[in-house]
Amino acid sequence: MNLVGLGITSYMMATIYGLLNRGGGAEVAAAEVAKDVATTVTCAYCLGEIDPKAKRCRLCTSWLDGRAERLVSL
Repeated sequence: MNLVGLGITSYMMATIYGLLNRGGGAEVAAAEVAKDVATTVTCAYCLGEIDPKAKRCRLCTSWLDGRAERLVSL
């Protein structure tokens, strides 16, 4: 019975803590999303979000520096 009481008490404390800190968490999460959006680029072939320093797309494995076009034109 003691473990049940401890569980209920912990749940209530976490719920109250979440209600008191509701406003700050959403602003921080929105700032993190905006930071991630600003630091990614879109692949021209598969439209996936990738790192701007990447030379090759991790989703479709296409070269982003025009390497495939140079090889085909030879």
